[in-house]
Amino acid sequence: MHAAALLLALASLHCVAAPARIASINLCTDALLFDLAAPAQIASVTALSRDPTLSTHAARARDVPVNHGRAEELLTLAPDLVLADGASAAATVALLRRLGLRVETLPMATNLSDVIALVQRAGDLIGAPARAAALAARLVALEASPPTAAPTALIVQPGGFVPGPDTLGPTLLALAGLRDLAPALGLDRGGFANVETLLLARPAVLVRGGEASAGRALADNFLNHPALVQARHAHGGMHPVAVSDAAWACGSASLIDAVTHLRAALASAP
Repeated sequence: MHAAALLLALASLHCVAAPARIASINLCTDALLFDLAAPAQIASVTALSRDPTLSTHAARARDVPVNHGRAEELLTLAPDLVLADGASAAATVALLRRLGLRVETLPMATNLSDVIALVQRAGDLIGAPARAAALAARLVALEASPPTAAPTALIVQPGGFVPGPDTLGPTLLALAGLRDLAPALGLDRGGFANVETLLLARPAVLVRGGEASAGRALADNFLNHPALVQARHAHGGMHPVAVSDAAWACGSASLIDAVTHLRAALASAP
């Protein structure tokens, strides 16, 4: 009887420990909140989460109070838990802790193992370990059945920027069954690829962002350079595939959508 009573007490404590009001001060922790928390738990997310070019949860974020990462906003909200990550302002995090708020800083993910660990850690903090375990299983499944073909590819963002290994870009390509050309081009740490580099390397696939705001600046039109268009028509290769940068910028469920979308686009490519 005593053991049963102890187990009930521990279970009760576990339920009490699950935070009822959670605020996020970073886009990536916004995504984890939307993926794992019950709607009633989400006290606030960042204002940037309402921008569809930056967040895959923009529609849901319109119904949630937003913050700009300022300490006074968080104090007014009085959340039980504040989620931050390595990109969050260290001074703000330190101040919030000094003022008595519980702030948990989550690591940034740069590969699939990081993403899985991040999801599990977030699930524990939020009080949703079962939802986190289910999402982790879906992420593991990405690696269990990658496509067998490995055409060359390069992620090319506005102005010719190629993201490096401190992002999930290389992981996105690998999970989609693509061979990242960045290391062979001397861009294994990230950097800029110019038009001449692309013409000489002619990767089979160019992965670009899928934002509706493309064309607002010259940098957004980089892949429409006449030389690239002519070479594509004359020699093939450099097939452009649009994948929202927001879908793979963070370690969250959106990575699954990004990989699935890229695989489907490749399967239907001419």
